[in-house]
Amino acid sequence: MTPLPRPELLGCYSDLGFTPPLAAMQLRWPGEAGSQIHSWTLPGGEVVQGPPPKRFGVLVRRQAEDAYALSLVWDSHCRQWFSLRRREIAGSALAPVLTALETQLDYLLDQPIGSTERTLPTAA
Repeated sequence: MTPLPRPELLGCYSDLGFTPPLAAMQLRWPGEAGSQIHSWTLPGGEVVQGPPPKRFGVLVRRQAEDAYALSLVWDSHCRQWFSLRRREIAGSALAPVLTALETQLDYLLDQPIGSTERTLPTAA
C-alpha cells in the first residue's frame, strides 16, 4: 500500500459509546485516497473493506511489558480489546492511518506501564 496523504480534519468529538468517552475525529481524505477501497486489518485480525476511515479515534493503554488495552473508532466500527500484544497492534492498519495523522504508532505503544494513556495529539 502506498502511504496515505494527510487528511483534512473536519472536526473532533467525543464518542459516547466508550467509557470514558473516546476522543475521535472526522476526516476527509484528499483525491483518490478518499475513495480507494482497501482491506484494512484491525487489531485482533478483523478485516474491514473500504476507503480510509472518515471517523477515527484510538486510545492505547499499556498494561504490562507486552500487554495493551485498545479502544478504536473506525467509521461505524467501534471496538475494544483488553489484552493485545504489541505485534498484534503493530501489524494492523493503524500505523498507516496514524502516520498520515503525523502520529507514530511507537509513540503510543512505548508509554510507561501504568501511566496515563496517550491519545492522538490532534484529537480533542
